[in-house]
Amino acid sequence: MQTNPELMEQELRNIILQTGGSDISHQGVMYHYTSSPIIPRILRAQSDALCLRFTDYRFLNDKSEGEELTVQFQAVLQKLFALGEISKEFYAEVIRQRATVKADTNKFYVMCFSQEKDSLPMWNYYLKDGKYQGYSLGFDFDFQDLFSKKAIFKRKVIYDDRAKQTIIGNLILEAATDEHIALSVTERCRLLLNAVGDLALVMKKSCFAHEREVRLILDLEAATRSDADAFSCSEVRHVDTNGVFVPYCNVTWNDKSVLKEICYAPTMPEQTELGLRSLLDTMGYDSKTIRITPSDIPVRY
Repeated sequence: MQTNPELMEQELRNIILQTGGSDISHQGVMYHYTSSPIIPRILRAQSDALCLRFTDYRFLNDKSEGEELTVQFQAVLQKLFALGEISKEFYAEVIRQRATVKADTNKFYVMCFSQEKDSLPMWNYYLKDGKYQGYSLGFDFDFQDLFSKKAIFKRKVIYDDRAKQTIIGNLILEAATDEHIALSVTERCRLLLNAVGDLALVMKKSCFAHEREVRLILDLEAATRSDADAFSCSEVRHVDTNGVFVPYCNVTWNDKSVLKEICYAPTMPEQTELGLRSLLDTMGYDSKTIRITPSDIPVRY
């Protein structure tokens, strides 16, 4: 039997990856929907770099951001206790720590994508004056990561309640009952809540399932210590959004080839592709290598 907090931490991380499986891991192209004024800011005419904006996750559009985990965790914890799967001591200590230890969430910044390149519900965010005016930029960030071990990691958002509860339940049972690691109940609960806290960034209410969201999640503290060649991070800045000063930071991604395709919204004119290719060439891209397509959604207005 080992007294090793790091081993327990790794076991909990493995459970997230293994239990989550395809629910949290994404491979291939993912699409960022945006408006035309933002396109040049992303493409960025600077050597071989493009610019990605990450927003403090507490300021994202979903007002319930981060709350879904709390609801699901509490439900699963109570169920396991009622079934006798976890001890009264463990249950009480988890409740105590959740009430007294505030999660450190202000270090996480998020950039949002979708698995769908041509989604009418997503285009609806870019409906102006009766016309759809927007773009979905297809990126393929092909890098390997371990959950919470790198400055940037990639995760699909989980909407299905059963999937959420399965991951949370497996984490609780591992922390509460693993007899191969000799740790106090206090330490087990601390490690559990740390692991579960990461999931707050990737669980949303099922009503948002149409977005099929994938996220790049930036751990700002880790980024300041990182010597990664793939990207560099700006200082935190603020943008006025409806009177609220929203924190964000720009990530300079040092590989323009991650941009694979662009789809433009329904009702946009045929000159859209011509203008895009001209813009791409002007900003240092080889437009011939980037697939540009109109939306296939047959709407007139």
